[in-house]
Amino acid sequence: MGAAPPEKARSASAMSETVQELGLALGVATLGSLATAVYRARVDGQLPAGTPPEVADTAADSLAGVSAIADQMPAGWLDQAKQAATTGLQVAMLVAAVSTLVLAFLSAVVLLHVGTIGADEWEGDEADAAEPAGQKAEQGA
Repeated sequence: MGAAPPEKARSASAMSETVQELGLALGVATLGSLATAVYRARVDGQLPAGTPPEVADTAADSLAGVSAIADQMPAGWLDQAKQAATTGLQVAMLVAAVSTLVLAFLSAVVLLHVGTIGADEWEGDEADAAEPAGQKAEQGA
């Protein structure tokens, strides 16, 4: 934002906001899909033999589905489904954490050689700020 000319500040702000919203939406969708895929893989691998297809589909759909059909499943099945959901969320969290660290490192490496925007302007402002206020007024008169 600081690099945008004043007449383009609104456009730059809108673009920044749009990119942030898009990134958030893609991140939530990706991590949610990953958590769901892990959950379904774990549930499918733990279904008892002879489970009717409609019950298996409901169980693989969501943890809420498992809760709804818990009376049709063997004892302890709800706990296994809860563990599968927890594992899915843990995997998604781990992927998010590793991705954040990798991207932070890459950003630091790529931006290491980039200077401060407006550094020349700041040097002049600091010299002006170092003078006492009375001297500035005298010089202006």
